Amino acid sequence: MLCLPATLCLFLFSILSAVKVQAQELPPPASNVQNIESGAYLIPLDQSKQQATITDAVNGLTFSGINLAAYGLVHLLLQNGIPVKWAIKASKPKDGIDFTATVARLYPSAQAPATADFVGSVFVIDMADINQLVCNPVNTPAFPDIDSLITAFGNDVAVYTLNTATPIDVRYTLRFAPEIAVLNNGGNTAAFTQIFNAAHIPYSEIGNADLQTATDCYTFILQPNATGAATVTTTYVAAVNNFINSGGNFWAQSGMALALENQGLFMTTAGILGINTAITPPFNYVASAMPVLQFEGNFPAGLTGDMGTFGLAAGSSWRPATYPCLLLNLPVGANQFVCYAADVNGAIAGGNLYYCGANEFSLTAIAPTPANAAEILQTQRMVLNAAFVPAAINYACAGNDICICRGESVKLGCTEGGFAVGEVSWTPALGLSCTDCPNPIANPLVTTTYTVTPVNGSCNAFASVTVTVIQDKPQVSNLDIDCNTDKTAYTVSFTMTGGDAATYQVSGNTGTFNGNVFTSDPIPTGTTYTFSAGDSYHCDTLVTGSFNCVLCQPAAILTGGGSACLDGNVSALDLQVSFAGQAPWELYYAIDGEPQLPVSSEIPDFTLSATQSGQYTLVSVEDAHCFGSVTGTASVSAIPVPVVNLGSDTTLCLGEVITLNANLPETDLLWQDGSTQNTYATAVSGTYWVQLSNECGLAADTVVVTFEDCSAPRCRPLLPDAFSPNADGVNDLFTVVFNCEVSYFRLLVFDRWGQQVYESSNPHESWAGLQNDRSLPLGLYVWKLEYQFAEDAEDPHRIAKGNILLLR
Repeated sequence: MLCLPATLCLFLFSILSAVKVQAQELPPPASNVQNIESGAYLIPLDQSKQQATITDAVNGLTFSGINLAAYGLVHLLLQNGIPVKWAIKASKPKDGIDFTATVARLYPSAQAPATADFVGSVFVIDMADINQLVCNPVNTPAFPDIDSLITAFGNDVAVYTLNTATPIDVRYTLRFAPEIAVLNNGGNTAAFTQIFNAAHIPYSEIGNADLQTATDCYTFILQPNATGAATVTTTYVAAVNNFINSGGNFWAQSGMALALENQGLFMTTAGILGINTAITPPFNYVASAMPVLQFEGNFPAGLTGDMGTFGLAAGSSWRPATYPCLLLNLPVGANQFVCYAADVNGAIAGGNLYYCGANEFSLTAIAPTPANAAEILQTQRMVLNAAFVPAAINYACAGNDICICRGESVKLGCTEGGFAVGEVSWTPALGLSCTDCPNPIANPLVTTTYTVTPVNGSCNAFASVTVTVIQDKPQVSNLDIDCNTDKTAYTVSFTMTGGDAATYQVSGNTGTFNGNVFTSDPIPTGTTYTFSAGDSYHCDTLVTGSFNCVLCQPAAILTGGGSACLDGNVSALDLQVSFAGQAPWELYYAIDGEPQLPVSSEIPDFTLSATQSGQYTLVSVEDAHCFGSVTGTASVSAIPVPVVNLGSDTTLCLGEVITLNANLPETDLLWQDGSTQNTYATAVSGTYWVQLSNECGLAADTVVVTFEDCSAPRCRPLLPDAFSPNADGVNDLFTVVFNCEVSYFRLLVFDRWGQQVYESSNPHESWAGLQNDRSLPLGLYVWKLEYQFAEDAEDPHRIAKGNILLLR
C-alpha cells in the first residue's frame, strides 16, 4: 500500500486568512460572501459549461454528461499548493443559482465574454489571493504556472475567467488535496473506484487491517456495499470511530451503512432499518445547500441495493449534529431516507459521516439510457463532493511553502486534529514552538526548510515545507499631516524606504506617489486614516490614525527690536518668536512689506536674526498640520559703521593753518597726540592720523601736511581746482604750470572709484577730460603728480596730490 504524503496547506497569522472550515458541517450553512476580483479562474460544475461526450463501451452508449475530470484538475492544483475556493450559495434550493457573472471561457477553447449563471457549485482560483502568497518579485518559492498545469492536465476541462469583480459566497478555501482510500472488503469496490478514475484523482485501495492501522494516511475513506454481518466487527467500528473523531470523513454505502450504524450508533440512539431495496421518486432534496448535494438534476430512479431507503428503527431517534440529505417526498410520518449525514466529532473540523442507499452509482445498476446515464454521473458527484470536504487529518502534512516577513509567525501542518503530541517529529528545531506537535508555530529568522515525520503507525510518510523569510520590508518615515485652509479635510504624506522600491504600493485611503513619497487624497477632518504600505513581497507596514483640523490652532508672536550693526555687516539683532501648536513650524515674514524667505523651527522659542534695518512683520505661520494666526511687529535700525577721510596729503605756506575734520556721531575719536576733539587744527608740518571706533567697528586715516616758505619766488607746480572742457575757450584744459624747468614729470588722474582715467609724462601736455577719446562725466577727480626740478635733480622725486572738479 502506498501512503502518499499530503500536498501543501497551512495556517498563517497576520498574512493569510485561515482555511475556512466550519467546526460542524451542518445545515443551514453560514454565508461567507467575498468580493472576487476580475481575473479569477472559475472551474464550473454545471453541465451546460462542464459537459463532455462520454462513450460507455460496455453498454454501447454515447451520451453527454458532466465532465468529472473537473474535480481532478482541482486535485492537481491543490497538490501543487494552489488554494482553491469552493463557492456554494448558503441558502439556495436544489439547482439554485450560486452566482451570476460576466465571464469568458479560456479552456479547452476560448469563447467570447458573456453573462452566465453558475449552479451546482463552482471552484474558484482567486488570482488576487494567490498573488498575496507568492514571494515576488524573486518568486522563491513561486507557485507553479496555473495555465501550464491546466494545459498539462487536459481532459477537456472547462475553465473560465471572471471579467468583473463579483461577490461570491465561498464555503471553503481548500489548501490541500484530499487523500482518498476505498475499502476493498466487498464486491462493489470497482463501482466506486471508477468514479475516481473518471475524475483522474489518485486513491488507495485498503482492507480492514489497513483501516485499523493506517487511517492517519487519509482524509476520506469510502466503504462500498459489502456483507455487513461479516465485515462490521467491533474492531471495525472502533477503527471507524477513531478515524471520524480524529477528523477524517467517512462514506458508507447501502448494507454497510445499515450494519455500521446498528453496531456503532453514530447517528441514532437505537439504530436504523432498511425499508425498500429500490429507490423511486419523488425526491426531496432537503440539504440542497450542503456540499454533498452539489449535483445537478434529479437523483436517478430505479437504483437498488441491499438497502435502498431506510428509516429509524423502533424506539430510535436521530442524534444531534445529524441531518437528512435526500429522502422520498412522502407524507409526514412515512419518511424514507436515501442519504443521511452527520458531523460526529463536534467542534473539530472534518469528522463527517455519510450513509447512502443503493449498492452503487453506476450504469450497470440500471437499464442505461442517455438521460439516466447523465443522472448517474451527476449522482457520482456526491461521492466526490464528500471527498473534498475539508478534514482534520494530518497524515504527515507539513504545509505550503510560504513567504513571511521577518518577525512574523506561521502555523505549520495542514489541519488541527489527527496526530497528537508525541506522534510526529519536526526538524530542525530552530524557530519552532514545539518539535513533537502536529501544528508547531514557526518563527525563523532566516529561510528554513522544516521536515515532519510520523514516529509511529504504518503511515511512514514525511513531508517538508520551506518558510522563506523576507528580510527587508518597506519602512515609513517623515509622516506629515496637512489640513486644508478651511480645515474641513487633511492629507497624509509619508516617505517609503527599504524593500523593493520598484513595486511600492499603498492600500487603504487613496492617494498618489511622487517618487517614494506618498500623499493621500483629502480625508474628512476627524475621520480615521489607514494605510498599508508595502511592496510585491507583501511585507506591509501599517499606518493608521486620525486628525481633527478644527482643533489645530498654531500661532506665532513676534517681540523685540532696537539698533544693531546691520546692513552688510556680520552682526545681527535677535528678535524673539514664540510658537504655539505642533512642531515643526514654518514662518513667513516681511521687512518693510517686502516678503522674505520662510524660516523653519523645531522648537517653540525661536530666534529670528535681523540682518538689515526695517520694520519686521509676520505674514503667516504653519505648524506640522495647518496654518494659524500671527501677531507682533519689530522695528530694527542700523548703527553706522565708522568711516573717516582726512583728505589728500597737502603742502601749505608757512603761517597758514589747516583744520582736519573727523566728525561722526556715536563714535569715539583719538588723534595721534591723544586728543579726542572732532577737529584738529595745525600749522606745523607732520604726519597726522585719527582713529574712530564704535560697537560696529573701527576706522582710521592718515594725512601728511607740509608747510613751505612762500615769501620768496621758488620752484613749485601750480594746478587749477576746476576746469570745463566745453570748447568755450575758457578753462577748457587741466594744465600743470611750473615756474622752473622740470627734469621729471608724471601726472595721474583717477575717478571717484579709484579707476585711472588719464596719465601723462609730458609737462607741456594738458588733459581735456577725455578717456580713450570719450568725454567723462562731471564730478570730482583725484590727481597725483610726481615731479623733480632740474636745479635739485639729485633729490628724491616730489609728490603732490589733490582734487580737480570737472564741469560741463
